[in-house]
Amino acid sequence: LEQKIEELHESRASLAEAQRLAQIGNWHWDVSAPLAHWSDEMYRILGMAPGACAPILENFLGIIDPGERDILKQKIRALRTAPGSFALEYRIKTATGEERILHGYAASREAGGAVQRLSGTIQDITERRRAEDKIQRLAHYDSLTGLPNRQFFRDELEHAVARARRAGERIATMFLDLDRFKRVNDTLGHAAGDVLLTDAAKRLNTCLRASD
Repeated sequence: LEQKIEELHESRASLAEAQRLAQIGNWHWDVSAPLAHWSDEMYRILGMAPGACAPILENFLGIIDPGERDILKQKIRALRTAPGSFALEYRIKTATGEERILHGYAASREAGGAVQRLSGTIQDITERRRAEDKIQRLAHYDSLTGLPNRQFFRDELEHAVARARRAGERIATMFLDLDRFKRVNDTLGHAAGDVLLTDAAKRLNTCLRASD
């Protein structure tokens, strides 16, 4: 029996370490009980020390981004009504004020014709999403000026032409040129040319609305 208990402790320790490395926390809740169970890694992902707050739904929902809180509440309410599962991405604000992006998975299980337990996982995917956003930006925006690049323009132009054809409308494009830009590069150097381009981009942006 002592050997089995020791093996169980080792297994739990290995699972906790694997969750820490993967930044995945797990939880489960017997709906007839007032408290759920949150793993130590789940507390850490939420920006808390293990056991820092009672593992109840209200404490978890309290740190969810207000704009995403209602949809999560609705999905959890549906799981309590009937067995099922869902996966969802949402933002939280930790106790230190840091915003993180989580991927959550939850499922419910019934017994005797009623839902008895909810369980799930949360994973911190903040860095992955930031890396994806950076790759997306590098693909569509100029690294020097921050303006949309040629590929982005072509994609938007194709969409605009398609919309105009469907609606029977006309569109126009405008071309802007920097006079004597080559002379700046040749006489003052490319560093000066970069400054000129950056400043021109800033001036263009001041002429645009956020929705443009």
